[in-house]
Amino acid sequence: MDEVRGREILPSVKERCEVYRSNLADKNIKIVRFAPGINEHIDMLPQYEAARYSTESKIKTFQHLNCNVESLLLPQETSVKEFNRLLTQLNSNPNTVGIIVQNPVPKDLRDSFDLIGFEKDLDGMRTDNPYFSTSATSETIYRLVESFAQEGDTVAVVGARGFVGRGVVKLLKEAGIELAARRSGLRISSERQSLPINPIEIPCPIEHDCLHCSECISR
Repeated sequence: MDEVRGREILPSVKERCEVYRSNLADKNIKIVRFAPGINEHIDMLPQYEAARYSTESKIKTFQHLNCNVESLLLPQETSVKEFNRLLTQLNSNPNTVGIIVQNPVPKDLRDSFDLIGFEKDLDGMRTDNPYFSTSATSETIYRLVESFAQEGDTVAVVGARGFVGRGVVKLLKEAGIELAARRSGLRISSERQSLPINPIEIPCPIEHDCLHCSECISR
């Protein structure tokens, strides 16, 4: 199986992004994430660590594009009023071109995403966003899968009910690619090939019978 290593293609990707640097010079990008609560369940801690890692990666990307990037770490106890005030303030700044809120987000704050303008909602947090219908990560995974998938393949989306997984499912369905949902991981599987794509650590292994596991597919 061929591998595409990010480090090997990074120089060419940076070169292709050069054309955008002048337009984005000194524009602001705000990235918001939450700290885990004091009594946070241990199973949730990897998600907060993933949010931290994702934030660091986004900072590097936008800084390369000449943007001013600020990362805001909010306590789990942030109130709806406080969160609304923050998003309104960020959205009203004409020099802020992007606002990203990293998952996981407290449930009572999710309705506040509507305070972010469509054009500034770069990660598709708003379900009604006509410009960014899914997260950037969802689209990246979809493009990888779409380039390998052939007629007769079935794609198993693991973690299909999560933020990224839902986006992957949406894009695959729109492309007419047959798929099966699973609670964690992603693979293309057919008699021709089996291609695992595991961007994150998953709680259960991806095996050949993933497409036939009714327990996993139903979740």
